[in-house]
Amino acid sequence: DLSSNSLTGSTPSSLTKLQNLEYLGLYYNSLSGRIPKELGKLSALRYLALDGNDLHGELPKELGNLTNLRALAVSGNYLSGPIPDYIGKWVNLSDLVLIGNNFSGNLPAETFSLTKLEKLYV
Repeated sequence: DLSSNSLTGSTPSSLTKLQNLEYLGLYYNSLSGRIPKELGKLSALRYLALDGNDLHGELPKELGNLTNLRALAVSGNYLSGPIPDYIGKWVNLSDLVLIGNNFSGNLPAETFSLTKLEKLYV
């Protein structure tokens, strides 16, 4: 958990070297740029929190590989584009927090097949 540490710059793609990482909390920093697609290689990741940064761009399609993900929180950024339908692959997802961004389009139908989803903030 590296949250609330005034970290700046881009999200380090070198985090992918931590193959057994289950929790990554980088919320409430000043990270900028795009979410690195390399985070999709962290197959053990269960919790990803990037809230309250200055991230922009779309959610990378490689995040669809995070099939063990239980919580994704990216609120309070400048993310845009459609909410991806690959979230349907996250069958263990219980928390999905997307508020405070610039997403467009409809909520994917795959969202409604997530039987473990308890919190949905869009």
